[in-house]
Amino acid sequence: MPKYEAALEKVFHDILSKYAMMFGEPVAGAAFKYNPEKIYIRSDVGFTGECGGTMSIITTKDFCSALVSNVMGLEPGKDNKIEAEYDVIKEFINLTCGHFVTEAFGKKVTADLTPPSAEIIDKEGWEIMVKQAEIKFVVDEMPVAVAVDVKNCTGRK
Repeated sequence: MPKYEAALEKVFHDILSKYAMMFGEPVAGAAFKYNPEKIYIRSDVGFTGECGGTMSIITTKDFCSALVSNVMGLEPGKDNKIEAEYDVIKEFINLTCGHFVTEAFGKKVTADLTPPSAEIIDKEGWEIMVKQAEIKFVVDEMPVAVAVDVKNCTGRK
């Protein structure tokens, strides 16, 4: 089991259910085959302080559209601009990362988050991230994978 998988899985479920009222099921990597008909998005956020590193989420535009719908009350895919989908996945990763730091390293460890980013990725980017991801979920038949890379951590639980 990768070092931070349990904390990451707990936080992902908590944020997904409370923030977006959505639920995911863990799956093996085989469910994460690239589909050229889909648009894939990667979001990254860094954290610095007593513990530092990066968190990345990869998913489909469809998942981001569903997040927009659930979080902002808009119909999925109806006039949603890619900017709205970028904004919602960036907010989602921001919340997930902030809660992850507390869950993984304890309430006394502080970390500052960098501004999150989001971009469309190609097949190669998708496949690289799927291999690196600690956790992989299917949320309403949409793939979501999360990776965390802790560079340093002077404070621990």
